[in-house]
Amino acid sequence: MSEVRDRAIEIGGSGESGHPGKASVAASVRARIGALPPWAGIVTATVILVIALSASEPLFLTSRNLESVLTGMSPVLVMAAGTTMLITLGYVDLSIGSLMALSMVLLAGISGLGLPGIVVVLAVIAFAGAASGLTAGFLVGKVGLSFFVVTLGLLTIFRSAAQIPTKGIPQPLRGSGAAVVNWMSNATPGGIPAAFAIAFVVVLLAALLMSRTEFGNAVRAIGGNAVAARLAGIPVGRVKLLVFALSGLTVGIAAILFAGRGASADPNAGVGFELSVIAGVLLGGSSFQGGSGTFTGSLFGVAFVAFVQNGLDLNGVEPFWQGVVTGVVLIAAVGLELLRKRA
Repeated sequence: MSEVRDRAIEIGGSGESGHPGKASVAASVRARIGALPPWAGIVTATVILVIALSASEPLFLTSRNLESVLTGMSPVLVMAAGTTMLITLGYVDLSIGSLMALSMVLLAGISGLGLPGIVVVLAVIAFAGAASGLTAGFLVGKVGLSFFVVTLGLLTIFRSAAQIPTKGIPQPLRGSGAAVVNWMSNATPGGIPAAFAIAFVVVLLAALLMSRTEFGNAVRAIGGNAVAARLAGIPVGRVKLLVFALSGLTVGIAAILFAGRGASADPNAGVGFELSVIAGVLLGGSSFQGGSGTFTGSLFGVAFVAFVQNGLDLNGVEPFWQGVVTGVVLIAAVGLELLRKRA
């Protein structure tokens, strides 16, 4: 009897379903998954996707196609830098696509005034930052209104503000402002699209700001627990306002990069951009619940969505299906976050 009892104890403690070490192996696997950086999955998926597209589509790795993809994803990538900060804070901004259109209209309006091109560019960037900070940043950070309601309302307000003076008709870019914008959007110094280089620098600067400064620590603290952050002496309202303003600055840069591609400002542009941006950021591993964000993940998340859309184009799939892909990716990103937390 004692031998039977000892054997039963051995089996019961060896793992699930009597398989020796099964529980410990499962726990070890979960621990290894949990130890991986949040962007590991999207980096792996992007590499696999690139390999698959390279093997199936001869045009994919051509310099012209890659240049087109990198240039096309640059406005989204720039806005992803601002959205990563916002998501780390625990918010998203649904109005960024409309704000981009409004910033483009402003760009067209002042590009022909005879101002130096760099002044035109900086004015548009400053306007976008102020528009986001003084509206969404103030109403959410200072007044305490719901970010969802505020940014959804601003989505329609900014869009109407772009369409009313233009009657919904694209406006041409003129003067020295147009020349600078054209270079930023279409130049390829050293074979690298200037637009992508600008976007990469913006992401890098945002990452350094969030990882090397007290401001970044404050953003993560507020995203993790705003009440505790306030009790710790962090000026929560001011930090929220600044993050929305910084997000707005990235929208202004994205407006310049997007407008230069067609040498015009389309007040109807940017529809659905917010979904592509949010999908890329969440797919990259940033937590939708706030407290953590990864700029490396956002870079690869945006690239993954762009490569998928490019793959559809190369295979002759109608562009209307791209919205379906973006929606699926967005839902999958939220599901992956849940799986990571459970692991």
